Amino acid sequence: MMNDEGRRSVGAWLMKGFNALVYLIVALPAVVIVVASLNASNALTLPPTGLSLEWYRKAFANDAMMSGLLVSLELATFATFFALLLGIPAAYALARYEFPGRGTIQAILLSPFILPAIIVAIGMLQMLSMLGLNRSLVGLVLGHLAATLPYVVKNMTVVFMTFDPTYEQAARNLRANSWRTLVSVTLPMLFPGVLASALFAFVISFGNLTISMFLAGTGTSTLPVQMFSYVDQSIDPIIAAVSSIVIFITTILIFAAGRVTGSQRSL
Repeated sequence: MMNDEGRRSVGAWLMKGFNALVYLIVALPAVVIVVASLNASNALTLPPTGLSLEWYRKAFANDAMMSGLLVSLELATFATFFALLLGIPAAYALARYEFPGRGTIQAILLSPFILPAIIVAIGMLQMLSMLGLNRSLVGLVLGHLAATLPYVVKNMTVVFMTFDPTYEQAARNLRANSWRTLVSVTLPMLFPGVLASALFAFVISFGNLTISMFLAGTGTSTLPVQMFSYVDQSIDPIIAAVSSIVIFITTILIFAAGRVTGSQRSL
C-alpha cells in the first residue's frame, strides 16, 4: 500500500498535470493564430507551407484595420478611465457601508454579468437613440462603460472587503478626513487591485464585439467589428496577423501590469 507521502506526491503530480492541461487548452488557440499569421501561403491553413511576415505588412497597410485598432485603443482607454472613476467609489461604498437600497444598487451595477450581451446592447441602443447619442463615440463609450463597470465594481468590492482597515483607522487618529484617508492611505495600498481592475476593464472593452456592432457608426467602428466584417467577406492570413497583434498588445499589458504590481509590493 502507498503511504501518505506517496499519495501526496502522486496528488502533486496529478495537480501539475491538470494545470499543464488547462494552460495548454488556454494557450493553444493563440499559438495556432500566431503560427497561421506567419504562413507564406494565401490560404489560412496549418501547417504553414512557408514562413513570412508579409501578412503583418499587409495588416498594417490595411486602413480599415488600423483605423479600427486606433478606435479600439481610444475607446478602451476612455471606458477604463470612467469605469475606475465610477466603480472605485461605488465599490468602496458597497464594501464599507450599510445603507437603504444597497442590495438593489449592487444588483443593478452587476446586472450585465447575468444579462446576455445582446440584451445590454439593445437596451443601450434604445436609450442612446432617445438621447440622440446613437452611432457616436460618446454613445460607444457609454456602451462600453456599461460592459466594463461591473468588472471594476466586483473586483474592487472584494479588494476593499479584504483590506485591513486598521491602516485607515491610524490615519483618522492622525486627524485625516475620509477623503484624505482614501487618497493618501487606502488607494496607494490597493494599487495592485486598482491596476488589475483597469486591466480587466481595458481588455473587456478592447475585445467587445456585440455592443460595438450595435452602437458603432461611421468612423467609430472598432477593431473587432472590422475583423468580423472582414471574415464575413474572406478568410486569409491577414485576419490571423491582426489577431496576433491583439494577442501581443494584451500580453504586453499583462506583463507590464505584473511588473508594476511586483515592484509595488517590493517597496
